[in-house]
Amino acid sequence: MPMLPLRELGKYGVIADMDPYDLPPAAFSFAKNVRFEDGKISRGGVFRKVDDLDTGNPAHILGYTNTIDTALLYYVTDTGRVIERKADGSEADRSPPGYIPGSAKFPVTSCVLNGVLYINKADRVPWYVSRAATYGTALAVIPTNDLTQAQWHTDWRTRVLRSMNGMLVAFNVTKGATAAPNMVKWSDFVTEPYQIPPNWDYTNPESSSGENTLAEMDGDILEAYPLRNRIYIFSEAETWFMESVGGIDIFRFDRAFDRGIINTGCVEEVSGIQYVFGHNDIWMHDGTSDESLASGRVRRFIYDSMRRGESSSFFVTYNKRLNEVIFCYVSDDQYVKFPAIAGKGCNRAAIFNTESKVWYFADLPYVTCAAQVPVTYGSSLTFATVSGSYASFGGSFSQLELNTRTNLTFASMAQGDVSRAIRTYESFREVEAGFPMDDAANGPAYLERLGIDLDEMGAELRGYKCVSSVYPQGRLDSDAEPLRFTFGVTDHSAVEPEWGEEQTYDRTYYKLDYNLAGRFLALKMEHDGFVPFSLSALDLDVILLGAF
Repeated sequence: MPMLPLRELGKYGVIADMDPYDLPPAAFSFAKNVRFEDGKISRGGVFRKVDDLDTGNPAHILGYTNTIDTALLYYVTDTGRVIERKADGSEADRSPPGYIPGSAKFPVTSCVLNGVLYINKADRVPWYVSRAATYGTALAVIPTNDLTQAQWHTDWRTRVLRSMNGMLVAFNVTKGATAAPNMVKWSDFVTEPYQIPPNWDYTNPESSSGENTLAEMDGDILEAYPLRNRIYIFSEAETWFMESVGGIDIFRFDRAFDRGIINTGCVEEVSGIQYVFGHNDIWMHDGTSDESLASGRVRRFIYDSMRRGESSSFFVTYNKRLNEVIFCYVSDDQYVKFPAIAGKGCNRAAIFNTESKVWYFADLPYVTCAAQVPVTYGSSLTFATVSGSYASFGGSFSQLELNTRTNLTFASMAQGDVSRAIRTYESFREVEAGFPMDDAANGPAYLERLGIDLDEMGAELRGYKCVSSVYPQGRLDSDAEPLRFTFGVTDHSAVEPEWGEEQTYDRTYYKLDYNLAGRFLALKMEHDGFVPFSLSALDLDVILLGAF
């Protein structure tokens, strides 16, 4: 009987856009909650609950360490309030005194300049707090003055607020009743630590502040994000740049790429490359050239199943420990664990691994934002105090020696069994927080490969193929659930396969026996629980039958 060896199963990842009959043997039609790296497939990242959020629905999350080494975490609610969360889980409203929450949904951006944290929501004047402030300090509204240009006016608004070259920079500015969606406005230099901009007076020749309207830009400014000595400015259709040149001009502006962005927050910089969630494609650039990341691989799958009407919820983040750029969106694809619900955040992640250069997917528990934030934990977690089993925690106690680390942390809305909470996202083995897995927020691992025609064995398309046995090569931890393999068959390339009985692979059996025949084969693999597994190879024992 011919044997079809499948090696380096982590090489190609998911290629969902090609017809599955044309895929390389080791490529998969779809995969979620797994990782493709180091030539193998393994369990994907897992969500661990840090704590439930008490005060409101999160729209933006951020964290930093102040000058006295106190780790602080803020989240901004969908009504605009800024909530400070202490290490013990208690929360306090740090919005400026007298703030009246608003229900309008606007993007939130934040930045740090000379030790001052700024938080901006597009329906109000920006707020700030010094990193030299102690815990419990409320944010303040940046100084305003309606009589001169020296300060920000009370009726000015901006969609995006960033820092660059010692200045605050506002993008997509509204001045009272006058909208300037392509305006870029910057402050004078901030020269002293823990100081705010001295003025915004572009009419003063002694000030370096200024403003410029990108009149030729196609579409409104949706986002701006720094890369080296430039800020790249994104509309839905185009990307421009703002470059520091010094002298009397301060900045230079020019068109960079004929690609844009789908929403504020949909760009991330990693090692000198910006990864952009565009309106029609996911792409990357290094400041000189641009390239599609998704075309011919997962672009059609993502954009055909996404809810574009929910694009105001989309965002991008980076998991530096797992080398993953995570594109978060709302999807109606057939594989989602958490059904898409309007206004409830993202339920699907398309993940690009910057090391292995492949794609795969993950289920998201109605997340609305993410950031690298300090999470305090571990000081009292010992063999005597830990509750639950290794399957609930993973890792080792030596990984908990540091009391505070910075983790990729997601914030979620409440829906069904999923609570409104903040959760770390990490590998099961690399425990960076002493928190157990959140069963309600995690989905099972799943892989699928359709359209196996065995061209590699010289099999005719008209011929029947019978799967006799399968020999997996992989590892399962002692507490891990078994891998479950199911084969399917069909006689027609456009017809869904009929799936046979499920077979389990664990630490006892080294092969799985089947007796299924058809012109085209299909395979799916599932794994419950969180304890790691890996799969690097499969041997298919196949009988080639006559043509019918």
